[in-house]
Amino acid sequence: MIISYFIRFIIITIFFASSNVFAFEVEKTSSGKDIKWYNPNVIYLVNTSGGPSGSLAAIEAAMKTWSDTPTTSFEFIYGGESSSTAHGVDDNNNLISFGSSGETGVVARNYFWYDVSSGFLFDSDIQFNTDYLWSTDNKPDTFDIQNIATHEFGHSLALKDLYNADDSEKTMYYSGFIGETKKRTLEQDDINGITYLYPSNYCTFAIYPSNQTFNAGGGTGSISITASSSACNWTSVSNDLWVIVTSGIEGAGNGTVQYSISANTVSSSRVGTITIAGETFTIAQSGVQQNILSINKMGGGKGKVTSSPQGINCGDKCYESFNANSFVTLTATADPDSSFVGWISSECSGTSDCTAKLDQDKNVVAIFELQQKNQYTLDLTKGWNFVSIQQPLDISIGAVLKDIVSGGVKMPQSWRFENVLSKT
Repeated sequence: MIISYFIRFIIITIFFASSNVFAFEVEKTSSGKDIKWYNPNVIYLVNTSGGPSGSLAAIEAAMKTWSDTPTTSFEFIYGGESSSTAHGVDDNNNLISFGSSGETGVVARNYFWYDVSSGFLFDSDIQFNTDYLWSTDNKPDTFDIQNIATHEFGHSLALKDLYNADDSEKTMYYSGFIGETKKRTLEQDDINGITYLYPSNYCTFAIYPSNQTFNAGGGTGSISITASSSACNWTSVSNDLWVIVTSGIEGAGNGTVQYSISANTVSSSRVGTITIAGETFTIAQSGVQQNILSINKMGGGKGKVTSSPQGINCGDKCYESFNANSFVTLTATADPDSSFVGWISSECSGTSDCTAKLDQDKNVVAIFELQQKNQYTLDLTKGWNFVSIQQPLDISIGAVLKDIVSGGVKMPQSWRFENVLSKT
């Protein structure tokens, strides 16, 4: 995302209630990053049309004031004359021009554009308002080009206006006056400001891309590093165990970092990072796709179905999500009074374990039936030889036989016993 910003240099006096005095202040992104140029060598084109005689020399002198600071690596560079009047246009050309702004109390204006994620500036335009009179030699009732230009170049560095009365002698003090020239010379706090943003060992880094997405299977990737100088050293480190830096752990100047992403074996997505030269590379990985396996039980009997891998115990839980394309084995176990009859499924039949491939959501039916009991008839008008009886029985055989022998019970002509294995 790109943001444009403009600074107005005003001549009216504004009072701010504040007890804090800052030696210098810098522009920052909404996330707190310093706004500054990636390359500390910034080229400006100049259109002097509409300006007074000697404007170009005065502008170059203002550039030199900042560039000659011994504790900084920054340099303003004159890139030649221009006929452009595209002030306030994001065209990646830094332009200085003269023109009417139509704003009362504003003698100059500086538009700049920066990337909100990195904070790096990439365009700045300065315009001197020709609604006011200008000169380079202190003509009466005029503003001094070099004086105001030096202040505006401070904004080009991303230094902010200062409003406290204790800062009134500094170049970055917010207001200027007719005939004023003191801003041509930097105060120590102005010097400290440019030194903070662009020290003599200034190194900046940019990475591309800044983020990457992966599916659950993982994969590999690379990150390009661009450094402002071949002497700028950098390191890279993964901040998550599943993100592995395979090459480019350290380097100098431009370079490349290679990395690999482990497979995500769970359904939830995850985010990881690699820190490279203070910049953050973000990896977003989706969770593994899952499909649902559900069980329906049919028939008059009872039983349960369990799964391997675990998840289904039906019984109580008759569905579960498993990884897509995985194989799940189902086992049916009948209750003692029931039998497992078989499966109804596109992939399973018979009574053996059922193995289903979850290439989509699937439903499997398990059929349980009650066991049928064998029944035999004892004819009391004939002799009989009782051999053996298997449980379970609906009545007590022993008690019945006792009653028959003792004559204590009047029996019908025939009596039905369950599970009598032999008879005569």
